[in-house]
Amino acid sequence: MIAAPASNQKNAFFSSKLALIAPLALGTVALLGGPQAMASVQVNVNGHNYTIVSFLGNYLDNTAAFGVGSMPWWGNNSLASEFAQTVAASLGTPNPVGFPITNLGPYFASETFQVGGNIVTGGLVWDQPVLGSGVVLNCTSTSVICSSGLAPVTTNAYYATATTAAVPGPLPVLGAVGALGWCRRLRARLRQSRLNA
Repeated sequence: MIAAPASNQKNAFFSSKLALIAPLALGTVALLGGPQAMASVQVNVNGHNYTIVSFLGNYLDNTAAFGVGSMPWWGNNSLASEFAQTVAASLGTPNPVGFPITNLGPYFASETFQVGGNIVTGGLVWDQPVLGSGVVLNCTSTSVICSSGLAPVTTNAYYATATTAAVPGPLPVLGAVGALGWCRRLRARLRQSRLNA
């Protein structure tokens, strides 16, 4: 029997290690880099409870997510500001700015408008500097500081959406009344069986 050259043995060794490590690495990339919603946060704005989550996407591919149904602040910059202020950095600061002194939270988009030849989403966002306290940054068509908007409608970014938090209705009360009635009937049957015995 002829032994394989040393270089082939090394390649086989590295190939077998790569076969073991590759699925783990791909799984890690899928968990960290996929377009997943981030953790949710419960907030109360104007007396209403909301569950806020963020998603990675853009306006053109997710037009159904942009509107009053998913974004109650859509069309209302002051309400978007209130949501951004209330959520602050609770959902993290996933939107990169390009320089390391600040991080942006998910975008609370409230409009689309045109800047030059581009259509962009506009709205408000929590700006969290590395040092110091955060502030809501206005990136709408009326802004002087950030008049270029949040992002072009084709660019992926993290956007916030909201659902109203479920409020328990009268069903538990009705269930308790039914259980009480069932207990009374059971006691009456037990009492009757003792009298007959």
